[in-house]
Amino acid sequence: MINKTGIYTAVLTFLISTVLLIIYYFTNSPVIILIAPIFIAIAAILNIGILFLLVIRVVNRKNKRKKHLKTSGLMLLNISIALLYFKFAMFLINHMVITLVNNTGETLTDIKIIGGETKTIDRLGIGKKDIEWIYIVKDNSLSLEYKIDNEVRKEKVHGYTIGYSGKRIKYSIEKK
Repeated sequence: MINKTGIYTAVLTFLISTVLLIIYYFTNSPVIILIAPIFIAIAAILNIGILFLLVIRVVNRKNKRKKHLKTSGLMLLNISIALLYFKFAMFLINHMVITLVNNTGETLTDIKIIGGETKTIDRLGIGKKDIEWIYIVKDNSLSLEYKIDNEVRKEKVHGYTIGYSGKRIKYSIEKK
């Protein structure tokens, strides 16, 4: 009975956590940010508890030992995947994805995104776009500095980054 419970628990928690991660990746839903930690805590307690019972069965019962070891391995794999998912989710939450679009009609050079982790782009052609993942260090605004016609220009891209961690924004650079 504990083997079936372990297998069902591992598969079900894997599927639910995968769905939650995919939904968050594509939607940045704040609801998922609220639900996921509760689910992770409950799933961790269940998986570790069942793993503990399986280990006791492996030690105490010689029959079905191989079956209990296989289920224990599945539970350990599931716990490892959960840790990887958690690490990836933290990466997503601590970054903003910025898509810069050059609508100036001229090639931009020496582009810097300043405010989080500073990113540089050598050049951005006319009508081209560039996608950058910016690590959010602290709450501040993101600004853009670039050269156009050998003139340095500065623009504010986004303010207050902490509340927008994990978000994706599109910023169009326009001719002024």
